Amino acid sequence: MINIVRGLVGFIITIILTAFALFNRQSIEVFYSPVHDPLSLPLYLIVLGFLGMGFIMGGFVVWINAGQTRKLTRQQRRQITALGKELEGMKNDASSDAKPPADFFSSLPLRLSKGLRNR
Repeated sequence: MINIVRGLVGFIITIILTAFALFNRQSIEVFYSPVHDPLSLPLYLIVLGFLGMGFIMGGFVVWINAGQTRKLTRQQRRQITALGKELEGMKNDASSDAKPPADFFSSLPLRLSKGLRNR
């Protein structure tokens, strides 16, 4: 459904731009430098050229602004991979009968934690 709407909108925009180009074929002189002769270009070429440059510059600005998000995504992906490896290692270690470390119950008094550890 979205592809149909997207295609329809694209077709309408194409028709509008084509009609604009057909109705604005007259040439105008563009003075881009005081030392060079002016260019004689069709109006539609100038307008559509500036629209295209604006589109490209807008895409570049969006890409620059999304740099922080891309960096954060890369960091999170690396962290997920590292945590996955750590989890696999812990699963392998958990399969053996390993006793918890002595300071596992660090908030309990020492003699009570020793008693729990000997069980």
